[in-house]
Amino acid sequence: MFNSSAKKMCAAVMAFATAVTALTNIPVSFASADAAEKYEFEDGVITGTSTTVMTDEKGFSGTGYVYLKDAGDTISVDVEVPSTGMYDITIAYNLPTDSGSKTQNIYINDVNQGQIVFSPNDQFSEKSIGTFKLTEGKNTIKIESSWGWTMFDYLSVKEAVLPELSASSKLSDAQATDSAKRLMSYLADTYGNKIISGQQEYYGTSRDDEFNYIEQISGKLPAIRGFDFGETCPLYAWDAGASKRMIAWAEKGGIVTASWHINVPAKMADYTLGSTMSFDQTTYSEKTDFVTANVMVEGTVEHDYFLLAVDNLAKELQKVQDADVPVLFRPFHEAEGNGGVNGEGAWFWWSKEGAETYKELYKYLYNILTEEYGLHNLIWEFNSYVYDNSYAWYPGSDYVDIVGYDKYNAHNWNTGTTAPNTSAISGIFYSLVDMYGSDKKPIAMMENDTIPSVENLVDEKAGWLYFCPWYGEHLMDTNYNTKESLEAIYKSDYVITLDELPDLKTYPISGKEEPVTTTTETTSESVEPPTGVTYKEATVIATSDNTIAVEFEDGENVKIDIPAGFEDVAKDLAAGDYIRVGYHDISDLTKPVEIEKLEVPMTTTETSTSETIETTVSETKIINPQLIFKTGTVTEIKKSTIIVEFDDGVTAEIFTPQESYKELLADLKTGDVITATYINTDDLSNPVNIKKISGSETTEGTTGSGIGTATLLGDVTCDGDIDVRDVTRLNQYIVKMADLSEEALANSDVIADGTVDLKDLGQLK
Repeated sequence: MFNSSAKKMCAAVMAFATAVTALTNIPVSFASADAAEKYEFEDGVITGTSTTVMTDEKGFSGTGYVYLKDAGDTISVDVEVPSTGMYDITIAYNLPTDSGSKTQNIYINDVNQGQIVFSPNDQFSEKSIGTFKLTEGKNTIKIESSWGWTMFDYLSVKEAVLPELSASSKLSDAQATDSAKRLMSYLADTYGNKIISGQQEYYGTSRDDEFNYIEQISGKLPAIRGFDFGETCPLYAWDAGASKRMIAWAEKGGIVTASWHINVPAKMADYTLGSTMSFDQTTYSEKTDFVTANVMVEGTVEHDYFLLAVDNLAKELQKVQDADVPVLFRPFHEAEGNGGVNGEGAWFWWSKEGAETYKELYKYLYNILTEEYGLHNLIWEFNSYVYDNSYAWYPGSDYVDIVGYDKYNAHNWNTGTTAPNTSAISGIFYSLVDMYGSDKKPIAMMENDTIPSVENLVDEKAGWLYFCPWYGEHLMDTNYNTKESLEAIYKSDYVITLDELPDLKTYPISGKEEPVTTTTETTSESVEPPTGVTYKEATVIATSDNTIAVEFEDGENVKIDIPAGFEDVAKDLAAGDYIRVGYHDISDLTKPVEIEKLEVPMTTTETSTSETIETTVSETKIINPQLIFKTGTVTEIKKSTIIVEFDDGVTAEIFTPQESYKELLADLKTGDVITATYINTDDLSNPVNIKKISGSETTEGTTGSGIGTATLLGDVTCDGDIDVRDVTRLNQYIVKMADLSEEALANSDVIADGTVDLKDLGQLK
């Protein structure tokens, strides 16, 4: 997503018509379950001075048609049905070819049900807009102009016959890992019966705000955690630890999904193959002269650049596959943007050259990752919309396993208001089922703002496979999701949470007979003394009952199992301790055979009882993204946001959840000056940190604390480079085994919050 919700609707932000013209509203009784009942728009209610009843065009029914024009204008009719249930709605309209496609909003009983795109047809003809829940008695169906300029004749309603929801568990990749097959079998079994909870994490960091928020409210955690591999961009790549967090989430029993916001140079003339660029010289949007079609053309800069990006991505995915973790992989999301087959509605570089190029690109990535890199732990997702030409973007059943839609309908761009919209948008769901149901692809809500209520999901029979709110305000601002609704959702029997997932490592693969296995228990007394042991030294990062998280001398972070017989040694360990770890098999660092606590580090080589093994520290640099700092004045403080006018004149509403900024907010007042730190200034609402720099007394823990001016953020060793040596040095400082100079201390304040601590270490890694 990354601020694309505003982009999706930007064409709809036009002047709102203030005058209202009302015609008599005439309810019509529903005739029968088999017949469609017709409702003439000219007999309904019209708002707006420019929208009028007309008779100029030929072929309309009734006494005329309504020409819906300016943004915010509406037309509505009242429909009466004999019983609560699902109904198919069809609209007759006329749109000249030279007008292009037009998007309108559909409301039922004042609840936004999503957007409908009307394609040119040059005459009055019918279009099915989907299947919706109507309640017994009167229902008001309203069309609100977004792009307007469409002639509407009538609306018809008919009781729906819903298709049976079923999904194939067969994956597109014939060589898929058993873990991927097990997960897909579970998803296929769940589809249409319950909905799986999900949540996107904050991009580029290990921040857990959203997950802590959900757990504090409901005592539960989502089953699916969303990640992003944007960090693998070769222009500014850094290790945000996404693959490690994916593995950790799977170890908790959870499901992982990942998108790929991969940036390209904004101007190709500024780029030399293999060079790095500052973040503001790059983009994932369509505003670039990067030629997408050239990605598939050998010898072009675009082709060579894309291979660098894929190589970085593949290395991270390989770590996840090595841990036997399957991934719901969503590359090149929100395919067609605002619609059209030629890229005219594109929001991203991967879509700007149209459907055919997009499909070639998707398939090209699919083939590289599966065939050249041997990555078979991926369940491939295609993320699209429900325009008349959306199917033209579909890469095909041989390349796609799950189809998804992104729901953002809490904000009304015509009025500027935001309020929770708990509709299950069944009309869109069944339009997707209609498009892809023959391929037996499950349909998921891959991004959303308001989570649909359980009542609406059940009543509307919208069998979404899972939901996954975007991070920040989309989950934690009560204008999108109330705390009461979140608690009800996460405590519902219809919603599957993390603790309710089955053991996905043993879940039966559909159509495969599982072998019966037996296990033999072993005890610490039966463990043979280690012989031929290879040793590695490490620093303890964290401990738990059964594992120890360590950082080895070469900078690699690993969660190791506590070997049998060494439980007492492990109990005495704490973060910052040095240990020596012994292995029979050095290829699997998670399975040591012995652990010894050291008072000081002993050596920088690995030693074996039979031989000495030399080690080489990787020269690959970990390049921290260029952090961007913006200073501004607080003009208003709201419940979960602050309004800031930055020094460059830009005003932004910054999301400030209590869980993250409790101390800051306790002291913040209007007129105070703050500095906001960003990785990406495309979305000013979500900085990675906020620091108060003047005004009333600053809050403890956010002041400068004697830290000077940085020469290069992240350069802890002050050698002009940022690499694993900086990570090691900062780790030693944090565990009080090294001191830092004033310059080094300033460079260590990576997130610019005035303190040097584990947050800086995590960002540097």
